[in-house]
Amino acid sequence: MTDRINCDEHTELVVARQGAVRVEGATVIHRSERMAVVEIGCATKYARMLVSQGDHGTTLHLEASSQALHLHPVETGSTEVRLPEFDGWTVEVHEYDMRYSARVLFVKEKA
Repeated sequence: MTDRINCDEHTELVVARQGAVRVEGATVIHRSERMAVVEIGCATKYARMLVSQGDHGTTLHLEASSQALHLHPVETGSTEVRLPEFDGWTVEVHEYDMRYSARVLFVKEKA
């Protein structure tokens, strides 16, 4: 596989728990055999992203900041999302503060 920059491929995003932050989708913007940069898009402005990695894969936790706008009209708390395509990959870097989107660097460990 050759590196693909600005590949703009949509990838499946699963909302495991709907909270206050409204998620729109995920796009792979750079990909190689062992790494991928994925942009998470939100309708909510000024959210924060935290990451947990465990036996059930990687979960991205999106939290509303005190300045957040365009929140879900009913739901509160953390929105939790997963990217099934990257189960088994490690998150090396992610953006903490989001405007409307944030990027996550996934790395696939050598077998």
